[in-house]
Amino acid sequence: VKGVPAKQTLFKQEFVVEVRNQRVNCKELRKVTWAQIDALDGINVFKFYKQPEAVIESKDAKITGFIQQTLGSNYRSTLSPYDAARKMFLAIIKRVTYTYPKEGDVDKRGHSAVQTFDKKLGDCGSFSMLIVACFRNMGIPARTACGAWIGGGGHCWSEFYLPGHGWFLCDGSGGNG
Repeated sequence: VKGVPAKQTLFKQEFVVEVRNQRVNCKELRKVTWAQIDALDGINVFKFYKQPEAVIESKDAKITGFIQQTLGSNYRSTLSPYDAARKMFLAIIKRVTYTYPKEGDVDKRGHSAVQTFDKKLGDCGSFSMLIVACFRNMGIPARTACGAWIGGGGHCWSEFYLPGHGWFLCDGSGGNG
């Protein structure tokens, strides 16, 4: 190609970023009842999002004990599903510290919900697995979601469902930061 300089060329791009967050009406979310949550069992997709998986050990005794220690054994009669989920989320980000190994370092992250609970260390995926395991143990439909940034790098987060309101983002590693 003729006319192209043989030296390095620097390209510069400028971006405008708009930062937003999700606002919720807590008064409306607190109207969701445990009976409405339990009624979702009859819908296959929600039934799936309430079950344990290999790395989301929602029926493990450690997960059950953590929930009872955090919320009390009668939480379904004292807390709305929204308030119970919020309180569990806060307990998880208090318990687990974000970590990601540098190249050559020992990987100390939990690679399942129970490992994350035990190690108290994890990355975005670790937080997501533990949050989802706790919510599912409580009977709240929850799922892990993962995506990739343009240009490389990935991120995982969790989402939980409240009838009449839909899926809510719940990012443990973001909350821990």
